[in-house]
Amino acid sequence: MEEVLGKIGFDWKLAIVNFVNVFLIFLVLKKWAFGPIARIIEQRKDEVEASLAAAQNAEAQKLAAEAERQTVLGSARTDAQALIERAEGESKGIVDAGRAKALKEHEEILRRAEEQIRSSQKTSMDQVRAHAATLIASGVKKILAEEVDAKVDERIIKRAASAVKEL
Repeated sequence: MEEVLGKIGFDWKLAIVNFVNVFLIFLVLKKWAFGPIARIIEQRKDEVEASLAAAQNAEAQKLAAEAERQTVLGSARTDAQALIERAEGESKGIVDAGRAKALKEHEEILRRAEEQIRSSQKTSMDQVRAHAATLIASGVKKILAEEVDAKVDERIIKRAASAVKEL
């Protein structure tokens, strides 16, 4: 077999030396290269796992924050609706109170106006009666063309005033 291998250019001594060299290089690389590379790969693996855990934690926090935001928005909408309803109720109450006050003032103004009208009518009627009595007495005097004494004059005035009151 040595001959066959020798014919193709295979040297056992060189092969053993090469094998020893490769083995020594392997040991050197294992000690100073593969070990640190394996540690770096392990560190990177740990960092990636930590990053993934942090990302999952961040996602969970994001979902919790979104749920809280929805809760706060719902609460704010409810509070806003309640505030709007309360404001509408208060404004309706204010408007109703204003209407009631205006109606009361209107009725008071009408009452005073009617009272003034009645007072003016009474005063006017009293003045008309007084003036009518004087005119009637004067007219009667002219018709009778004589001087009537005070008793007759007063009786005529009373009758005329009664007639005017009936009008």
